[in-house]
Amino acid sequence: MLFFIEYMPEGVHLVIASREELPFPSARLHSRQLMIRLDTSDLRFTNREGEQFYRSCMALALPEQAAHEWVEKTEGWITTMKLAALSHRAEDDPSMLLRKFSGASHLIDQYLMEEVFVRQSEPIRHLLMDCSILKRMNAQLCRALTGFDDCQEQLEQLERARLFIVPLDNRKGWYRFHHLFAEFLYNRMLRTKPDRLPVLLEAAGEHCEAEGLLEEGLEYYLTGKLYKRAIGLLEEMTSQMVRMNTTVWLRSQLARIPEPTLLQHPFLYFSYIHLLLLHEEQAASVDRLLSYAEKHYEAAAREWTEESKNDFWASYYFNKMLYAALVLGDQHQVIHNMMLSKRYRPHGPRLIFARQSRFAGKPSIFKEHSGQLVNRPFLVSFLNQMIDTFEEAGLADSSLVCLAEGYYEYNEMDEAEQTIKRAIQSADVNNPMLLEMLFPSRLVLSRIQQARGLYDEAKETLRSARRELIDLGLATTLIYCDAERAWLDLCEGDASAVAEWMRMYRLTENDPVTASRLYEYQSLLRFLMFQERYEQAEELANKLAAFGRDPATGGESAELSLLLTPKETEILRLIAQRLTNKEISARLQIGYGTVRSHINNIYSKLEVRTRPEAIHKGESMGL
Repeated sequence: MLFFIEYMPEGVHLVIASREELPFPSARLHSRQLMIRLDTSDLRFTNREGEQFYRSCMALALPEQAAHEWVEKTEGWITTMKLAALSHRAEDDPSMLLRKFSGASHLIDQYLMEEVFVRQSEPIRHLLMDCSILKRMNAQLCRALTGFDDCQEQLEQLERARLFIVPLDNRKGWYRFHHLFAEFLYNRMLRTKPDRLPVLLEAAGEHCEAEGLLEEGLEYYLTGKLYKRAIGLLEEMTSQMVRMNTTVWLRSQLARIPEPTLLQHPFLYFSYIHLLLLHEEQAASVDRLLSYAEKHYEAAAREWTEESKNDFWASYYFNKMLYAALVLGDQHQVIHNMMLSKRYRPHGPRLIFARQSRFAGKPSIFKEHSGQLVNRPFLVSFLNQMIDTFEEAGLADSSLVCLAEGYYEYNEMDEAEQTIKRAIQSADVNNPMLLEMLFPSRLVLSRIQQARGLYDEAKETLRSARRELIDLGLATTLIYCDAERAWLDLCEGDASAVAEWMRMYRLTENDPVTASRLYEYQSLLRFLMFQERYEQAEELANKLAAFGRDPATGGESAELSLLLTPKETEILRLIAQRLTNKEISARLQIGYGTVRSHINNIYSKLEVRTRPEAIHKGESMGL
């Protein structure tokens, strides 16, 4: 064959189609440009090609997004793209096609069985079935599941045969199955050997745990409902999680463990509640989980030590304190629960304080947490308690910055400077909270320096902040940093930076103003005033002044979300439906006292005293 290729007559072209590697060396042919190779990646359909295929060849009027999702699900494999289309050709509603798509559909199953699976040797079929539970695999992991010593050779044989196995690195150490083939194998395992699944999942979890692949090990334990093994591994992993940005992943894993089982381990149970509190859309379930813990404490704590019981109540009241602060807005409950938590564990509760940075890129943490200034004694007390709690875990930076901002707003410059320098000095580049506190901390420090007349130092602080923002990929924050630098130059008589800022960011008084963009438009207003563009400045000033107010009445915003939390808005709607407090409690599955606290907050924010007044005010604001 090789001789024939090298000495083919002029004008002759040879096409070789094979699912396996060529049985002769081809590097020299490539180097002499005598050979063009089309591999799997070249034959895979792109989104655009898939869209054209469905429309032109299969006469399917798929929306563009749906066509792209079909291509991605099949990984551009034309055979399954066609089989899936054939199985749904009679569907009248194109929007339903993707929902009905399944890698285990009859036609695809039949093809994979007849053309692929039954043609393999028994050892290969054994390996394929056992390894169908794996998200990715290498020879050692396959050996742990199958007991075969030649797994590396088998994996390489599967790759050479192009048997729906994808190498994940150049060294051919890790592989994965094509998604549809993996679904076919796993569903076949469910039908033929369901009792073997827990055994395989436990073996996979044990191997990954032994190899330090803890997240993968945990996934296998939880999938197999091996909760005792999963909890043991989670407790081992917590020292790493404290300093990692793992909030979403960790919360999702804890949610898979039944509550009675999780409550036997208060450290993880209350860490789960804490993580839910950081995400407002899931905070509603916190009240139920706290009530469940209190109700089942006696049964759960029978064999606990006194220290474990103290840990339980310290974490319980700490989460109640956060719930009162973040959901209820009740300062009295905040202080009360904070003191109770401190009584049981003075140095703070044992919790996983992993989190995502919700305010990354904003110029202020303090103002993002609260739409208005709270009273000073409460602010200082609350934040100092938070600092004491988080400092042991090295996560107090954001609370320190928030406290420094508060001191600055109250014109207490010495306290503000001491606190912000403490925050900057303690900041850890490996801490995900750095993204949240970086610019607010530099901005506060710069403004303190300006207040003291140290303009050169203030400029250098902002220049350094700009470099750090770029290095950390926070380009969207540069608009705030550059606005502050331009204002500082302007105070010294240099107007060129203002003109450059307005040219670069192209904001105008005609732009729609939203809550997320108030900062930059406040800067624009100052710059318009300096340029004596009074008409434009007046238009923008009126827009900012009217922001959050009802243009028809001059009263509060027609958008309740500017005043009320989502939970308060939901309760106000139920009040408008004439539900009683007891009925609201049952409907939302929250405590009766929690409902009353929410209603008190609604009355306070809407400046009303009765239900009819609240309903009338809410309806006038677009409820």
